[in-house]
This record gives sequence, C-alpha cells and structure tokens, in this order.
Amino acid sequence: MVVCAIAAGYQLFAIAACIWHLIRKRPVAGACPTISILKPVRGADAGFYEAIRSHAVQDYPQFEILFGIREADDSARVDIERLIREFPAVPIRLVICPQDAPNGKVGVLMDLARYARYPILIVNDSDITVPAGYLQQVVAPLADPGTGLVTCLYRVEARDWPSRFEALAIATEFVPSTLVAPLVGVSEFGLGSTLAFRRVDLDRIGGFAAIADYLADDYQLGKKLHSLGLQNCISEVVVTTRLSGGTWGKAWRHQLRWARTIRLSRGAGYAGLPVTFATLWYWWLPHTACGA
Repeated sequence: MVVCAIAAGYQLFAIAACIWHLIRKRPVAGACPTISILKPVRGADAGFYEAIRSHAVQDYPQFEILFGIREADDSARVDIERLIREFPAVPIRLVICPQDAPNGKVGVLMDLARYARYPILIVNDSDITVPAGYLQQVVAPLADPGTGLVTCLYRVEARDWPSRFEALAIATEFVPSTLVAPLVGVSEFGLGSTLAFRRVDLDRIGGFAAIADYLADDYQLGKKLHSLGLQNCISEVVVTTRLSGGTWGKAWRHQLRWARTIRLSRGAGYAGLPVTFATLWYWWLPHTACGA
C-alpha cells in the first residue's frame, strides 16, 4: 500500500513536471554560432534518408554535417552520397572512421571530431528526424555560459505492434520520468536524440575518448560535462525516431538492454522503476476486480 501511495504521488508530480516543461520560459535565440553536426552511422533502416535530409534543409546561417561510417561498404553510404548530391551548397562530408574503441560509436565520434571545424557540436542518432528551426532552438541555451549541454525529448513512429508497445512506454513512462528528473536535482544526463555542447568543454573532459569505455555514452557525456560545474537542460524541441522491432522477442531484448543500461548507469534510478511504472494501477485494478 505504501508503494502504491508513493506511485500515486509520483504520477501527480510527473503531470506537474510535464506542465512545467510546456509553460516555462525559453531562452530567446540570439546569435547563431557555427555548428558541426556529427552523425555516427551504421546501416540504413527504413526512413533513413528522410531523417538525414531533415538536417540538410535546416535554415541556418552556417553549419556542416559530418557522417561517420566504419566500413566503406556500409549500406548507409548510398543515401549519404545521394544527400551530398542533392544539397551541393551544404558542407556535407562522409568520413571513413577506423578508430577502434570499446564503444564503436564513440570511436566514430573520435574520428569525426578531428574533422569538425566549428565550436558548437551537435551529436544525434542516425535515425533522428528533426523539425524546422531545430538548430536555432537547440543551440540557444548555450548562449548562457553556465549551460554545458542541451538534449531533446523524442517521439516515436512505429510500424508494427511490438514497436507501438515500446512507443507507448516511451510516451507514458520514459518522457515523464525524464522531465521529473531535473525537478528533483538530477540533470547530469543527455539523450542520444540530441547532444549539443561546446567543443571547448568537450576538450576539457578529455574529448570523446573520455567516454569510449562506456555503453551509455550519451549519459556519460552529459555526466562529465555536468561535472565541470555546468548545467544540462532539456530543449523545447521534440525530435522523431523510428522503431521497427518486428517481433515481440526483439522488443523484449531491446527493453532488457535498456533496463540493464539504466541499472549500470544509475542504480538508484533503476531501483525506483516500479514507481515510474505506475505501480498504483497494478495494485488497484486486481483489488477492484476482487471486490466487485
């Protein structure tokens, strides 16, 4: 019963956190610093071209897009080269990244960082589709020298029932818990949907090599930037990703991997998952049925 009461309180707090996120004052976009978008890529799923094209069509004064692949024959190469042909006026480069690292994605980022020309870096996953005005809105909080990292929430496009189940969990459990975290003093995280930060701050933590040994590289990057005394913030921008688990088995393995990542990164947060899973309703429904 105590756990149920805690869960009920948490659900009310989560609603308040979502409302606060919607109504809080936003930083006004001012100067437009030059940006390097770093995109580590491995393979091309459905919708990949539309996702990367959404970056190239951004109306922003000066930015570049760097794609990194580990193998020259990666299936994503065709779409990346198509993007380069379609947008000759946008500085887009494809980089073969041989850097070896325990976390292969971070190895790619280590190579891409060597080619990046601009002081603001944005890293996001290869399947992320961004809305118009994304660059202006995401970098705006970095005008405050006390802000070290900007991240984004994401919505999910799902094409099958297992993926729809995962999308429901993201919308009803993951997003609210992400918005609750800053209100209780937990703000050291970042999400792979968007990580925007200054190159000088990355250098201060030792570059991408500092997170090469970690599985949850997005969380660890946010944690290390936060350790510099900087604040991490959640942008008002919501980006889009795609899920295509295909089978319930794949969806289960995806959720299991996600849970293990949370357990290794934030043990206390993992222990609190029964509360975020709305335990109140799990208790209330069967007891109501028994009393009917």
